[in-house]
Amino acid sequence: MKIAIDAMGGDYAPNEIVKGAIKAVECIDADLILVGNEKKIRALCEDGLVGKHISVYHCSEIISMDEIPVKAILKKRYASIKVAFELVRHRKVEAVISAGNSGAFVTSAVLNLGLVKGIEKPAIASILPGKNGPFILVDSGANADCKAQHLYQFALMGHALAVSYLKIDAPKIGLLSIGEESSKGNKLVKEAYKILQHSPLNFVGNVEGTVLFDSLVDVVVCDGFVGNVVLKTCEGIAQYIKDLISKGISRCVRDSDLIKRVLMRLDYEEYGGGIVLGVNGLGVICHGRSSSKSIKNAIIMTFHFLKNKIIDKILLELNRINGFLGESYGRI
Repeated sequence: MKIAIDAMGGDYAPNEIVKGAIKAVECIDADLILVGNEKKIRALCEDGLVGKHISVYHCSEIISMDEIPVKAILKKRYASIKVAFELVRHRKVEAVISAGNSGAFVTSAVLNLGLVKGIEKPAIASILPGKNGPFILVDSGANADCKAQHLYQFALMGHALAVSYLKIDAPKIGLLSIGEESSKGNKLVKEAYKILQHSPLNFVGNVEGTVLFDSLVDVVVCDGFVGNVVLKTCEGIAQYIKDLISKGISRCVRDSDLIKRVLMRLDYEEYGGGIVLGVNGLGVICHGRSSSKSIKNAIIMTFHFLKNKIIDKILLELNRINGFLGESYGRI
């Protein structure tokens, strides 16, 4: 099992990326390929580690966070994100992880792997902690502008991920809106509501932001602009609460098992990254501010996705749920 890691992507690359990879190889049985500046990467690796479970694939260019994704991908032939996905296309690795430019990541995934037949836009699915178990937020950042049909496809892919990965037989699908009533929301949400209402999915209606973590639904659907704002707002609030707890209680209480468990659930870095749905391969995108801890968890998450053949299972579920509609999903 081989996983390519964009060693040059992220605010703290390559230091934190390499550290995360080193920590991850102690937990999983996989070979990690660090893609990027070989000299910088090798300087951060422990003696003898490269060549055992970690190798380096040199490339000379980096796509920064502020670059326009499509232009950067076309201009920079040897950019680390682009090269990492080329390794998947040529079957040298099975998955890609990056904390770099998310737009460039998704663009590279689509250009190199292609979209799943029947899917018009890819989506990022983030797995978040709910009151009674994890739930999926999709799209959490791939598409700022969407049509109602795209939200329906996001719901389909979120359903398939919930069935395949969270092991939920009939996941409840909710559409993120400003009110529970079907009449609430903008034009996009109202149109998507009508489509979802008559779909084969277990659609339970609109869901408001105040109850996202109450485990009322298993999949929350929205466009990528709204989803990314929600995701980052949740991360900011979680960090704020963690800081309040850490500063407001004594050291002995802070070290208790209960408080440690609470702090762990509030730590977004425990959840690794988001999986890109709708492409013919596996890609996991991490937060730009990811530390070695987040990268390690993203690698472990990716390993389990591969081990469980999650992409194949998602395709099977897409075809099962839409079989009677005459629609077909698959690799092209």
